[in-house]
Amino acid sequence: MPKLHELLAVEPDLKADAQRAQKNTNLLFTQATSQFEGQNKSYTVTKEGEDQLPSEIRKVATTVSEELENFQEIFSNWMDVVIQKEVTNQSATADVVVEGELLLKGVPATALLNLEGKLTEVLQIYKSIPTYDPTIKWTFNDDLNVFVSDPVTTYRTKKMPKVLEKSPATDKHPAQVDVFNEDVRVGEYITVNYSGMISVKDKRELLKRVNTLLRAVKEARQRANDTEAIIDSYADKIFGYINKGK
Repeated sequence: MPKLHELLAVEPDLKADAQRAQKNTNLLFTQATSQFEGQNKSYTVTKEGEDQLPSEIRKVATTVSEELENFQEIFSNWMDVVIQKEVTNQSATADVVVEGELLLKGVPATALLNLEGKLTEVLQIYKSIPTYDPTIKWTFNDDLNVFVSDPVTTYRTKKMPKVLEKSPATDKHPAQVDVFNEDVRVGEYITVNYSGMISVKDKRELLKRVNTLLRAVKEARQRANDTEAIIDSYADKIFGYINKGK
């Protein structure tokens, strides 16, 4: 008896075959009806001396019943697999176990597939989380609910003229001096930075847990898809009613 994952594997090809058969049959029924028509046209001389002409024969290329039978065979394969898959999905469940601990119990295979897709989207968000500057020492402030840096002091300076006496004044000559500007501290800044980001380490831990959970969901889905498929020929019953009323 096939497993659910085997039905999932063949479904795309069967769907393509069925859609192709559906298109071809529809075109034949609507645009090539001459394929279902034949004719035998014979000629009889009714006047002596006239030439006998050959009969004109055009055979029926196919019949509606033959084309329906061919369409039904191909379409039924896809129909059966789809319905078998959906019926099996009702009983195909698995537990999500993360690092040995049961997180979710008895999740259907279709829900696991959906959850896997959602977690992949979540992972992209967590990958984009910004992190604060690791070169700064940060402390979490519970009152502010943000990280706070240690105070950093910087100084404001101003250019001040300064006189440098090169030689003192004498009774004959005035003092020789140089005047230049000197940076003098006139004030100070105390800067405290705040950050609502997280550390690289914390981001790494978050990503690890998301990836661990995603891997656990994938494993659960694989276990669910290993469920024995529920096999029945639904198409035979469906086409039996359509074609024969029973």
